[in-house]
Amino acid sequence: MNNKNIRERDELHKAIWSIADDLRGSVDGWDFKQYILGIMFYRYISENITNYINEGERKAGDKDFDYTKISDEMAEGERDNLVKEKGFFILPSELFCNVCKIANNEKERLNEILEKIFRNIENSAKGHESEDDFSGLFDDIDVNSNKLGATVPKRNEKLIKILKGIESIPLGNYKENSIDAFGDKNANGIVLLKSYGDYYYGYEDEKGGKQLGYEERITNLLQKYPLGEQIVGEQAKRDFIAEMGNILRLRNILTSFDKFEGNEILNDRDFQDYIGTYTDLYEEFKPKKGKSESIKDDIVFEMELVKQVEVNIDYILMLVAKYHESNCTDKEILGSIDKAIKSSLLLRSKKDLIDSFISKINANTNVRDDWTKFVKEQKEIDLKKLINEENLNEDETRKFINNSFRDGAVKTIGTDIEKILPPMRRFGGGNRTERKQTIIEKMLKFFEKYFGIIENGGDKEQKRHD
Repeated sequence: MNNKNIRERDELHKAIWSIADDLRGSVDGWDFKQYILGIMFYRYISENITNYINEGERKAGDKDFDYTKISDEMAEGERDNLVKEKGFFILPSELFCNVCKIANNEKERLNEILEKIFRNIENSAKGHESEDDFSGLFDDIDVNSNKLGATVPKRNEKLIKILKGIESIPLGNYKENSIDAFGDKNANGIVLLKSYGDYYYGYEDEKGGKQLGYEERITNLLQKYPLGEQIVGEQAKRDFIAEMGNILRLRNILTSFDKFEGNEILNDRDFQDYIGTYTDLYEEFKPKKGKSESIKDDIVFEMELVKQVEVNIDYILMLVAKYHESNCTDKEILGSIDKAIKSSLLLRSKKDLIDSFISKINANTNVRDDWTKFVKEQKEIDLKKLINEENLNEDETRKFINNSFRDGAVKTIGTDIEKILPPMRRFGGGNRTERKQTIIEKMLKFFEKYFGIIENGGDKEQKRHD
């Protein structure tokens, strides 16, 4: 930790204790920690989302835009998009800075206002990937507690002091602050990462519920669904799908920790067998056209399944090599290649690429080496075309696609996708949502075409340490 970071932490701690001392009465000052830290977090996420929106609007041409000053009605139009990008949503009238402005005039019902705002922030994440992160986030802030005072007016007096005290803390711009009080200062979203041990062995959540870890889930998997045995009954199949979905998510997180290597429990072959069963059941339960029912985690499943494409490509290249050895005369091999491609959901997106390569084969072709060269060249051509057609930020787009290849999935929600977009106004008309969706669809198509068929570029994943 550098000197600036240490100094900022000391200043922050001093400011927190100053507020607590100012509030000290019959109850010890540290009993106010849940209010002080909770409302500090409320300020943090208010400034986080405000800066994020303002930066985008000003970059798009509205230099004077200020999210804190627009109407709630206008902001509502971007609720869904912002929850997908940031994981949560706060109305302008419910931002920390705007509540501070009205606090002195709301001495009779400030507690009710804050209680409603905290619930609104938590509820904004419901039905989204961030739901678990925000569920019960403000439970420790009991604005009706007798610790704050015996009557509502006295409680609200304390709440006003806390709000004003936290408002006076010089946190600075949330991006420039190096205190890291609430997570990773380099992240644009809210980071609530748990430890390796929590993910591997399990943990107790904020409500006292037990969350199974990877080790116990694998043990349950082996006991309930032994390898080689058929899964009988619809409910058993659905339970297996849900269990594998949980394991896939945990495994995806755990692979980012160094210590997971060698502790996977299942060897590659057994894991692939379970993935094979998972694949078969997905096809069986996949909703038919026109029906809305879907199995849990089907999207997560498909993203994980994409990683299996390399084996299929190796098989195709083996057939291409045989075709080359026949001096490109054995049309039955071409038929086998075509059937193999059509039988694979994942290879269909690569059919044009494979067919184009085969059409260029001649006596001097080295199948493996020339395939790699061909794909790299075609990938660069397609990427440049996509960037130019959609006027994307080239540096951010290349970084985004490299990270997608590295992670095995395109993140269509969150702030990363926003960085590649051309400047577009979020408020004041336009077709930002439609344009963004078009770009996402093109990025997904590009990813599906090239993922897994050669060693894709991109930075090696930075390992997180417990």
